[in-house]
Amino acid sequence: MPTLMLTRRSLLLTGSALAASPLLPARARAQTGPLRIEITEGVIEPLPFAIPSFIARNGAAADAAADITRVIAADLRGTGLFRQIPDTAHISTVTSFDAPILYPDWQAINAQALIVGEVEEQRRRV
Repeated sequence: MPTLMLTRRSLLLTGSALAASPLLPARARAQTGPLRIEITEGVIEPLPFAIPSFIARNGAAADAAADITRVIAADLRGTGLFRQIPDTAHISTVTSFDAPILYPDWQAINAQALIVGEVEEQRRRV
């Protein structure tokens, strides 16, 4: 049967640690309740998005398409969660919903979201 050998040094160290434990702050002692983590700061990097001008299906919708594009972009930027990639950085354009999207062109400018739309005006209704 193995025996436990304690030296005077190990007894002193163990006794010192036990004697100091009441001096530890309450947060350093074991908790019996659920763990609570409070995050007071952080860095949120805005998501870069591209929003080419919306497609106007007819001439009457051209102004409305431009206005709607501007409103959506401003709303997204205003949240602070999104960053608009300037139109001058766009490599390709969206001219039709029937045309395929050239994703490599949008990835090249780091667009993590691409927002496209089409507007039609009939009888003065958008």
